[in-house]
Amino acid sequence: MDIRPDYQEKNNIRVINRKIIVFICCLLLSIFFWFLNALSKDYTTTITFPTKYIKYKQNNVLNNLPEKITVTLRARGYKLLKKNIFGLSDSATIDLRKNIGIADDKFYYSTNQNSDKIKLGTYTSNKISNITPDTIYLSLTEAVTKQVKVKPILSYQLESEYKLIDSITVLPNTIEISGPRDLINLIDYLETTPISFGNIKDSITQEAPLNLKKEWKGLLNLSVEKVTIKVRAEKFTEKTVQIPIELENTSDIKIKIFPTTATLKFLISQKKYETISASDFKVVANYSKSKSTGINKIKLEITKYPTSIQRLVVSPEKVEFIQKK
Repeated sequence: MDIRPDYQEKNNIRVINRKIIVFICCLLLSIFFWFLNALSKDYTTTITFPTKYIKYKQNNVLNNLPEKITVTLRARGYKLLKKNIFGLSDSATIDLRKNIGIADDKFYYSTNQNSDKIKLGTYTSNKISNITPDTIYLSLTEAVTKQVKVKPILSYQLESEYKLIDSITVLPNTIEISGPRDLINLIDYLETTPISFGNIKDSITQEAPLNLKKEWKGLLNLSVEKVTIKVRAEKFTEKTVQIPIELENTSDIKIKIFPTTATLKFLISQKKYETISASDFKVVANYSKSKSTGINKIKLEITKYPTSIQRLVVSPEKVEFIQKK
């Protein structure tokens, strides 16, 4: 029985396709094993590490030290691949408690001579061929400490009818700083990084990092790096109370004032509206202060009022008086 030409052609195509698939699989396996072999080999590379220093003494200030060092080393391919894909998280830790040299009255640390003592994280055990800079010069200064205020840098707007019910709170509002004496003497306060609260219609609490000038970093130590800022706001409304006016310092003189009551208007938080009454206030007319003016009017004084109210106004501002016979 004869095989049809079209069936024979399709069968040949399937055979070719299987060969192509087998070829691609073999090629991918070859590349994979080549890649594994390449990653297991050592390569010479140059890496820049951020630096950390262990001080000679805890109260030493280390001035003008390099923030980075460049290291030429040999490392396995898989370490370098990890670095290139995920980035470098290792840092170079340099211990200044040992191996400090002195020449021409200057202290120094030789990075290449102490390359085996510099810790490079996951690269610590790798063979180092060169470090730049070769020498780190040290300016060792005794640190001094000082208490300074924290100044919050804020921007905000209060929603309509909302007002602050207390002063802005910073915790802690005073911190301890330490560093070179010349620098410490220049600092009277520290500012926070600028914080924007936007429109406020409630109480807000937020952390704010302290803002250090670029040239201070590495020289200045802080007791805290952040402070907590609290802003308390509530909706206010107007309230009016009427209270009797009290006469003071009339001696034996009998006088009569007009009017005998005063009207007080003020803003109060809606939450405290019902807690404020006329008994929380005191308005006095001090007769002795009118003697020097020569007119028969006494200016009213508010000698008692709640601290939680705002925009307190008394009406009238003065009262007339007559002397009784």
